[in-house]
Amino acid sequence: MALGIVSSLIATLLLAAASLVWRNRHNLSLLGTGLSSRSIVRVSCAALLRVKEDDRYVLIELSSRPTFFGPPGGVFKYRPDATDDLDAVGFREERYRRRHDEMVRDVRGFVPARSLVRFVRWFVSGAGRESAAECLRRELSEELQGHLDRRTSVDVTQARFRHLRTVTEGPARVPGQSLRLLRRLEVFDLGVDDEASARVRHHLVTLGRDPAAVAFLCATSSEIMAGWCGRSPIAPHAGYLLGGKRLQVDLPPMPDHG
Repeated sequence: MALGIVSSLIATLLLAAASLVWRNRHNLSLLGTGLSSRSIVRVSCAALLRVKEDDRYVLIELSSRPTFFGPPGGVFKYRPDATDDLDAVGFREERYRRRHDEMVRDVRGFVPARSLVRFVRWFVSGAGRESAAECLRRELSEELQGHLDRRTSVDVTQARFRHLRTVTEGPARVPGQSLRLLRRLEVFDLGVDDEASARVRHHLVTLGRDPAAVAFLCATSSEIMAGWCGRSPIAPHAGYLLGGKRLQVDLPPMPDHG
């Protein structure tokens, strides 16, 4: 009798574990982190844009890393109506004192490891956050500020994008820190069949080739792999313009959290 009860309990536990694994079969590394750790995970979700002509890729100086160049694009922003959902998973925004205002509602911050799967499910659902097109158009408008006028006939609000790849990094330990990092990057190409996207692409390539436009450059695939274009360092995530594998070690986090 007792043996039968124990066997039944074991079978129930095994079925529950199998069900848990099956429901999270696409997020097993996240599930493992949540089950094995009580730590905090740093999360960052961004959209990147590949602007390419022959073997030249347009890169822009990063506002978060002056002197470093990376792909156009940036971190997704969540909407005010997502606050309750993010509070429920324990999400806490990351802020830097010198960039506090521009980082408001960034989908970049810290989540308890136990809530990592729920956070990723929220992001993948698309509810309560920018779409990739909204994120890229907003970022392009900011990055091209001062480089657009009526003569250019460039309207980034009409640009269209084609998905290239999704890259998930981690969750992996950050060297020298107790936390782990999970980064999700959505990589896109500019549309190829519409005039608005073609104008945006042409304008960005022109800026990348213009020595006077110091915040822009065009780098070859070899330069991206090497991490340098002339005297300008290239941020490691630019490697995802070429494929789905990281080519350089990550940059250390900035020290001025606010």
